[in-house]
Amino acid sequence: MKSASITKNKTHYWIVSQSKTKDGVWIATLPFIKLDLGVSPNELIEKLFIALNCSKQNVPHPKDWKAFDNFFLNSLETKSFKDFYKNALLCEVSENENIISCLPTKNVGGKGRFDHLPELEVKVSAEASSEEIYHTLDVAFSKCG
Repeated sequence: MKSASITKNKTHYWIVSQSKTKDGVWIATLPFIKLDLGVSPNELIEKLFIALNCSKQNVPHPKDWKAFDNFFLNSLETKSFKDFYKNALLCEVSENENIISCLPTKNVGGKGRFDHLPELEVKVSAEASSEEIYHTLDVAFSKCG
């Protein structure tokens, strides 16, 4: 399975690849892709597939979480998770067996905690057009709490 997250704030989308550590924990990994909200659907989906294709399994588990958090914050061009996630929407996107799943979340307090809303998940074929995948992602964002 490949995984990425897409965060949508007031001005930008942030697409971040996610990889699974040897200990079974999903963590943010390069690339961190920043796009203006006015980006074309084709470019957004192109960048999403770049992030999904960078998703890996069995990466080393971070030994220093403070250093990892600093790397994460610097990559997001922010000083705090609270500032970055305030009023943000986040969808977890995965690709498995040629299906793209877009999982809406609920922003819990703006500190970087998002609860999954699995009953609202939407899916589309990975072979669908960029417009169809974008529409599916847009529907998922509309279901975020």
